[in-house]
Amino acid sequence: MKPILILCSLLLLAACSTKYSSDEAIKKGDVVLLVRKVENLDKFQDFLKNLSTKRKSKIRITAYTIEGDPIYTDLEYNGKDLLVSYDNTNDAYGGGVKETVQCSSLQEKKTDKETEYHVAGCREPFRGRSVILAVPN
Repeated sequence: MKPILILCSLLLLAACSTKYSSDEAIKKGDVVLLVRKVENLDKFQDFLKNLSTKRKSKIRITAYTIEGDPIYTDLEYNGKDLLVSYDNTNDAYGGGVKETVQCSSLQEKKTDKETEYHVAGCREPFRGRSVILAVPN
């Protein structure tokens, strides 16, 4: 019984140590969504400029749940279409969704509290987050 308990403890420790931390994501250049805070926003703004000038570009947005689990949204623009990949398989409560859809653009919606960015013109339904990024005003 004791060896099983030790093995389970080691596995739990190994799983915790391999989590993609927000500090690591920021260093790698991800746009990082924390509670009411966005890091590396300039990289997202550069991506938007590239979209408007039809220049190839890609970016990763990493959102963190309250528990600290990462949820990834990768945006890749090829000069015509926007490829959106969503992955919440590292979120303990996320349901294990991993999908990629082809869309035509990002739409901006301003509210009193924030500016939201949504994917638009997708060739199939997108089960990922409807708001790709929300930037507090």
